[in-house]
Amino acid sequence: MIVGVNKDPVYFNPITLTMKEASIAGSFVGTKYELQMLVDPAMVGKLKGVVNTKYRLDQVNEALTA
Repeated sequence: MIVGVNKDPVYFNPITLTMKEASIAGSFVGTKYELQMLVDPAMVGKLKGVVNTKYRLDQVNEALTA
């Protein structure tokens, strides 16, 4: 989890992202308290990702707009 906004670009290794089946999401909504309410359970492993739809690689554009 990365928190914060910066004017500089952020670089990551797409292979690592793919191998860990991770995702990137952004939001400007919420308070510091609300963010902490999400971070605390994540830090102790109480949050798990949920996959409700799977797409083939050739459906990437459809997945991004779903």
